[in-house]
Amino acid sequence: MQGSKKHTVARRGILTGGFLVLAALMPGPGEPSPAAPAQYGIGQIVSEHVRIRIPSSREWLARETIAELERCWQFMNTEAGGKLPRRIQVHVDWEGRETRADAGSGVIAIGMNRSEAAHDVRAWLMRSAAREMARIALLELSRGDTARAELSAMVDAMSEIFAHEFMRTTRSLTGAWVAAHFIDRIQPLGLAAFAAGGGGPEPRDFRAAAPGVTFLLTCRETYGREKTLRLLESLGKRGLAESILHVFGRIAAAVEHGWLRKVREFAVPQEFAVRGEEDLPILQRTVLVPETVRAGETLAVRLFLSDRQGNPLAVEAFVIDESSNRVVRARPGQDESGRHMIAELPIESGRPGGQYVLQATAIDAAGSIRSWRESYRTAP
Repeated sequence: MQGSKKHTVARRGILTGGFLVLAALMPGPGEPSPAAPAQYGIGQIVSEHVRIRIPSSREWLARETIAELERCWQFMNTEAGGKLPRRIQVHVDWEGRETRADAGSGVIAIGMNRSEAAHDVRAWLMRSAAREMARIALLELSRGDTARAELSAMVDAMSEIFAHEFMRTTRSLTGAWVAAHFIDRIQPLGLAAFAAGGGGPEPRDFRAAAPGVTFLLTCRETYGREKTLRLLESLGKRGLAESILHVFGRIAAAVEHGWLRKVREFAVPQEFAVRGEEDLPILQRTVLVPETVRAGETLAVRLFLSDRQGNPLAVEAFVIDESSNRVVRARPGQDESGRHMIAELPIESGRPGGQYVLQATAIDAAGSIRSWRESYRTAP
């Protein structure tokens, strides 16, 4: 009988380095068993609070990250006041693109079929898992309706902050200040914007969540970490303005004023490398269409950006016309020449003919920042 038990344990898994490597995907007692692609029916790596489902061909990645993911669980659970589920399941989907978390079941799905993941699969897995753990913990803390845009936006933003703190990459959040600064110059920011539109079903990165990130960082600096976390808890029961008054004892307009002053006074650096200068975005070329633009027309600015290996780079980019001080936000473009960012810059009526200068600023996924200046001509 004793030998039979030993045989069963040996058949189901091997205990190595404090973690259990299982050969079959069987959920633990009381755990959900969500539908998953066939690739997950292979194996999993387990620590005390984290279970990773991953294709067997990628098992090395799970072995490399399981200890760090366990530390991540401990960190997020502590930061959010013990609100994480006792067991988190991380499904690594090599074919999928979507990353999402289900707070109810404690299941995180991470899509690896993305250009960001291809650059560094380990970093992408850790960053995504950290952000989703934070998201689950914060949603449990607030117990609110995630369909409410202001709560969703704040949870997205705080998840980014927590993830960067755990990864020790808070320098990257400089990129959030740069993005928020330029977004405000395009259309003034304000707390009302959180009620108009928050995050989507998939949490955004720190550049997309920049307004919320900078708002919460300002609150933490002014009122402290504990009160800022209580703000998110309050948002599960009250609106944003009411929560601000309830937690900070200040009217929302006063808190908003302090935040916007910091965003607007932020000095945008010409270059900022999170790691080393070799990792700064590279501008391969700029294409201006038309080459000479007339007053009242729109100048299309195409920015072909890459990393140091020459791979097309997905970035947040802004173009500033130094003559009019107008700022426009670039969007992804695609043509026969390859991937690029495109910004459509209106030239005001009555602009005299001559040579002018624009500035392009790019923020990559790591938070590194680089700016370039480019000349363009207007017809007389």
